[in-house]
Amino acid sequence: METFRTALRERIEGGVESRPTRWRIDEMEADVQWRDVGGMRDEKMAFRRMVASLAEEGSYPSRGFVVYGPGGCGKTTLIRAVRTEARKRSVAFHRIGCASLYLDSQPKLRLDFIFQRALVPSLIVMDKVETLAYADGTGTDDSRINENPVFTYMAEKIDALPEGVVIIVETNQPNLLPESLLRSGRLETQVYVEPPDESVRRWMFARLLRNDDLARELALQTKGYTGADIQRIAEEIAAGRLRPSKVLGFKSTLNYAEHANCTLFRRRHSREPVYRTDVTWDDIGGLHSVKREIQFAMDLIYDRPLQTKLGLDAPRGILLQGPPGCGKTMLAKAIANQRHVPLISLKGTDLLAKWLNWSVLKVREVFTEAEEKAPSIIFIDELDSAARRRGVEEGGSDAVVREVVGELLTQMDGIKEKEDIMVIAATNDPWSIDDALLRPGRFDKIIYVPPPDEVGRREIVEKVLGKTRIPHEIDVDRVVKATEGYSGADIENLYQETLTRRYIDRKGRVGRITTADWLNTLTRTPPSVSKHVLKYYENFRAVKRMDKNIPEMYM
Repeated sequence: METFRTALRERIEGGVESRPTRWRIDEMEADVQWRDVGGMRDEKMAFRRMVASLAEEGSYPSRGFVVYGPGGCGKTTLIRAVRTEARKRSVAFHRIGCASLYLDSQPKLRLDFIFQRALVPSLIVMDKVETLAYADGTGTDDSRINENPVFTYMAEKIDALPEGVVIIVETNQPNLLPESLLRSGRLETQVYVEPPDESVRRWMFARLLRNDDLARELALQTKGYTGADIQRIAEEIAAGRLRPSKVLGFKSTLNYAEHANCTLFRRRHSREPVYRTDVTWDDIGGLHSVKREIQFAMDLIYDRPLQTKLGLDAPRGILLQGPPGCGKTMLAKAIANQRHVPLISLKGTDLLAKWLNWSVLKVREVFTEAEEKAPSIIFIDELDSAARRRGVEEGGSDAVVREVVGELLTQMDGIKEKEDIMVIAATNDPWSIDDALLRPGRFDKIIYVPPPDEVGRREIVEKVLGKTRIPHEIDVDRVVKATEGYSGADIENLYQETLTRRYIDRKGRVGRITTADWLNTLTRTPPSVSKHVLKYYENFRAVKRMDKNIPEMYM
């Protein structure tokens, strides 16, 4: 009891309230300096400039920040460092625990209480704001977010903030924030706190264990671990309860689903053109006839006078079908690079979810993003996984497939009004795709991407050999003839297997690679696509072929 009275007396003498509220930072909490935050150089610089601007000028251009990322990666530590900087510069700092607001019967009154206390200059931090997605919300997940009265009221309060008051929102689930909060003038600046990379992990271990060699070793073993994991591991090693060699047995707490959602949110709200590709036509060996077909289709889309001259309509979609490993994905990337347009790339499985209506929203979001960044190209890899024939699946999966196919049909029918948007899809299973998507006006250009011919295999072999620094004495003609039926991916795999076998047989010394080494690898590595499987794709090409006449200048 005497200890309690002493602590209470010290708090009162220090000018701290003896009855702290749940909206107030505990003043006894240790300060966090910028040097205590690992990595995040750009993020720390942005927040330092923000606090300095508030202290010196009484205002800042951005009204709000969203600090998001997987749990345990340093969001709270970063915000504590911001609080320390604000305290040094006499900028008021207010914190709202949104979890307590969720449990409160009148969250709007509590928001009023904090926002009205904010004097210029000041910072307002809202922790775990995703909990408000379920406050006063009923119905579907979409209605909980976009029709949530608490979020609506919060947006109104942000609009009413005086100049010189900045709000910082911290969350592990940014996708639960409505778009109305993320527009300009509100939470317009996004700060992504990702798991630490190797250099940051090494810095953290060296700081905690005071051993550079051990830090280097542990940093290599802890890829995918969060900052909280690293601190726990260091404490266990320092206490002698964990051996450095047993670190891999310490399970990471990183939630990969949460990490993936945060990454998608970052890509969606990025201000930078992160969709550019560096793949060119020259990087693709062979497939010259395929390239000419694609080139003609793209010219029809982007060259309106050519459409008028030839009297042809531009295709709305291109379906690349063929065996795996033949370059379908690389072709899509090369198209975007050649036209200098953003490539919005996703897999068919990205459009599937167990919740109804979510798939429709995802498809709609992709096409909306393409319209905002037009001219642009949408590339859907493995289309067959999301657009299978309707009525074939059983149970809820068929309902999701119907949603995806129906929304794809709707969006592609509207492409004609949305100029400069192209949809390219790739599939290894063309027969399973719903027929409605293969009719004219949807994927009306179906292009077969076959395994490379002799000319193509020669180009691929020369490109593979051109990338290596290992001396080689190879008869290219013999290798090209021996690899008939092999795809481009197969040929690259042959080189890797040859090099690996050479390295193992000579006990760590490679020396030169010869034709015999390649041929020995060929005897152990058959092609991934058999002649029987090729008939599957060639028959689809014969039955579903919809190619239009190609002028001689493309032949």
